[in-house]
Amino acid sequence: MFAIFDSPHTFMVVYNEDTVCVPVHDVFTGEISRYYFKISTDDSPCILDSTASFYQISSVSAPLPYAAQPELFEIPQQMRAIVERMRNITLAHQDTDDKPLVLLLYGAGGSGKRLTATHLAVETHRNRIEMSCYDLWSESIAESEAKINRLFEEATSFQPCILYLSSVDVLAYDVTTNGTDSRIMATFRAFLSKPAQLTVVLSCNSDKVCHLSSSVQSLVLYDFMIEHLNEDARFRFLSSRLPVDLTNYAAKNTAGFVLAELVNLLRDIHFRITTTKADTVEECHVEWAIDKRNASFADVIGAPKVSGVARIKDIYGSSEKSCETSAELAHTFGGT
Repeated sequence: MFAIFDSPHTFMVVYNEDTVCVPVHDVFTGEISRYYFKISTDDSPCILDSTASFYQISSVSAPLPYAAQPELFEIPQQMRAIVERMRNITLAHQDTDDKPLVLLLYGAGGSGKRLTATHLAVETHRNRIEMSCYDLWSESIAESEAKINRLFEEATSFQPCILYLSSVDVLAYDVTTNGTDSRIMATFRAFLSKPAQLTVVLSCNSDKVCHLSSSVQSLVLYDFMIEHLNEDARFRFLSSRLPVDLTNYAAKNTAGFVLAELVNLLRDIHFRITTTKADTVEECHVEWAIDKRNASFADVIGAPKVSGVARIKDIYGSSEKSCETSAELAHTFGGT
C-alpha cells in the first residue's frame, strides 16, 4: 500500500469507506510515522495517486482500531507511571467485573490527557473512541439521549474499547436549572450497568474538577492527576531532540510549560532553523521559540510582555518558582 506514494506513476482504485495508510516523514526528527485515513467520497470508486491530499478529521481519527494507531512518541516518566497504573486497574477489572470501568483523568490544558488515554489503549491492546461532552450536549433532552445511545452503540461495536470523554464537566448539563439533568444521567448509568468490555476515561481540566456534579463523581472508581512537568522531566523529554547543552538551557527556561507547549517548542525551533537557514540548532533558536510561547501566553492573560529569556530569569528566577507563578496564572485565567 505504501508503493503508491513512492512513484508518481502508480495509482490505485479505492472505494468509499476504504482505509489507506500514508507514511509521513518528520524532517526534524527523521522519523517516519504512519497515518491512516478513511476514504469518504460520494462517487465510489475513485482513483488515488501520489498527488492526492489527505485531511484527517476527528470524526474519522477517533474510532481508529488498535492495529491502526499511529506510532506515539515517548511520554514523560510521570505520565508513564499514570498509564501503568491505569493499565493495571483496567486489566484487573476485566477479570473481576463485566461492567464498564470508569476512570477520571485531569490536568492542565495541554498536559497530555488525550495522549495518556491513547497510550492506555495501546498498552491494553484496545480500540479507542473519542468524544467531547460538548458534542453530546443539546438543548433537547431527547437529542442528548440519542447522541449517548449512538456513542455507546459505537463503543460496544469496537469493544474491547477505551471510551475517552473530554470536557466531562458539561456532561448532562441542564441550561435551565444550571445543574445536572437526571434523565441524561439515568441514560448514561443504564449503559454503564450493562456488560461490556469498556473502560470509560472521563477527562477535564484541573480547574473544573471542583465543579463536577456529585452525579458524575459517583460514576468514577479511580481518578488520576497529570502534574506539572518539573525541570528534570522537561530535560528528559527534550533530550531526545536537542543537544545536551541546549536541552539543559531549554529545561531551565521552560518552567510552567505543559507537554503540548514543549512539542510546539520543538516545532518552533525547527521552524527557526529553517527560516534562518542554519546548519545546526543554536541557543538563539531555542531562545526565540521560548520567547514566542511566552509572548502568546502574555497575550492570553493580559500580562505585560517581557522581551527575552534573560529578563524572564531576572524577574522569576531560573528555579521552579517560575513554574509555580505560571501555574498560578494559568489557573486564575483558565489558560494552559
